[in-house]
Amino acid sequence: MADLDNYLNSFPAGRFSGKARERKQELAALARQWADGALWESACDSDDIGNLDQYLMAYPGGRHANETRARKQAMTARQREQAEKTLWARSRAVTRSRIYSPTCGATPPVLTLPRRGRDCRC
Repeated sequence: MADLDNYLNSFPAGRFSGKARERKQELAALARQWADGALWESACDSDDIGNLDQYLMAYPGGRHANETRARKQAMTARQREQAEKTLWARSRAVTRSRIYSPTCGATPPVLTLPRRGRDCRC
């Protein structure tokens, strides 16, 4: 690419300047495609949503943009589901430990029924 730039700087209206500009555009397009693919592979190999966001910010209309959005949506749904399950399990464990923990002195509630006879007013 540097050689093309040198040629165009030296001979802006030269005999091959049109071909040099075309070749420069082709090389720039190839570089963008390569960078798109490299960033996609990096984002794809990771379980980090931030990497998917990075790809979408760099290439919102890239070759893998739709697939990236779908993957991000699926990862977000899985993370939300896992977070919900984790919080639910923690809340149940905390509730049980506060009510029934032998270390805090609490005992499980006991249901006492009146006995027939002197405790019962039936």
